[in-house]
Amino acid sequence: MDNEPELCYKKDVDEDQQKYVRMAAAISGNDLDFLATVNQENGLWTPDRIHNDGYGRGFCGFDTRWWNHIINDERFLTDPHWQLEQCYEKYVGGTRFYGFDVRHKSKPLFVCPE
Repeated sequence: MDNEPELCYKKDVDEDQQKYVRMAAAISGNDLDFLATVNQENGLWTPDRIHNDGYGRGFCGFDTRWWNHIINDERFLTDPHWQLEQCYEKYVGGTRFYGFDVRHKSKPLFVCPE
């Protein structure tokens, strides 16, 4: 019998995205609002993304003007799990992410266990 918890997943995406979605689901305890927020920040779930504004970096668009201590950490680009943990820590700590305001657009893209 498999003791692994069921995790949310994103519909119709390849494993290159799905592995990060599962990681974020495990870190957040299947928090759909968090998953939808990250998806609005970085819909391709790429840890090395440089956002269109030129300031945002990574999965959740950490801004170089405020989060250099995270972005410049060697784990930022080498350890996606660590980067997603930083996203979740800031998310639950009250950091305001653009994606949170429009997360409703991404919620239908995910399936989570009941």
